[in-house]
Amino acid sequence: YLVVSYSAPHTGNFSIVASDAVSFVRERFAGKKGITKHDIDNHPAKAKYIKGTFDILNIFYVLVATKQASIDRASSKGAIVPLHFNIKPKKKKNS
Repeated sequence: YLVVSYSAPHTGNFSIVASDAVSFVRERFAGKKGITKHDIDNHPAKAKYIKGTFDILNIFYVLVATKQASIDRASSKGAIVPLHFNIKPKKKKNS
């Protein structure tokens, strides 16, 4: 995935987010609400997929953009409070 952010007209940054990192977060936290970057950062298996804080935030942004998560606005109020995300549950397979 390519995440692009703009800081001013004609100025910005981009990050490449590995699909396996997005899948890791999606699988491990499916159905959970109020997830923060700290929850991901403290997961013991994250080092294989995620290198830093900005990687985690970019993964959340990919999940929101692909409608696999949403920003939990009720939990994210306040200047000091970190963003909280709700990861959608896994879709049930029809058997």
